[in-house]
Amino acid sequence: MKDFKIKSINNKTFFVENNPKNGIITKVSFTEHLSKLSKFEKRKLEKLFSDLQNGVPIQLSPFDYTTEEDQITFVYVNLRFVNGGGTSYTVICFDGFDKFRALLATHKIEVDLEGLIAEASADEENNDFEIIKNNAKAIKNQKESETQL
Repeated sequence: MKDFKIKSINNKTFFVENNPKNGIITKVSFTEHLSKLSKFEKRKLEKLFSDLQNGVPIQLSPFDYTTEEDQITFVYVNLRFVNGGGTSYTVICFDGFDKFRALLATHKIEVDLEGLIAEASADEENNDFEIIKNNAKAIKNQKESETQL
């Protein structure tokens, strides 16, 4: 019997830098997207990730919608209850949302907003360190070349 392993997207593989094939968005784009969201909009995105992680049966609208005045693109997230009721909320789309929606059919989504923020900012801190380190090397090389003259 074949082993069937469910593919998943987690906080690390969510980003293109760590997962070129199935990554959804770059860390910089995701950070920029979050910076534009209000607290309420971030909570709705966090709820979407939480619902997916907890296996809540949700359905994303197959189309993106755009507000007329602000040109903000969003989707409806519909939750259906066993007793026939349901509710919905909206989530503002990020770059790569179409790919995210497509991967929902074949991948288990195991991401949380805090983890994604930590993963995205970890490289920023490393990049800042690399920039500082490279600047220090350049200054050192410049001083060495000045002393040789």
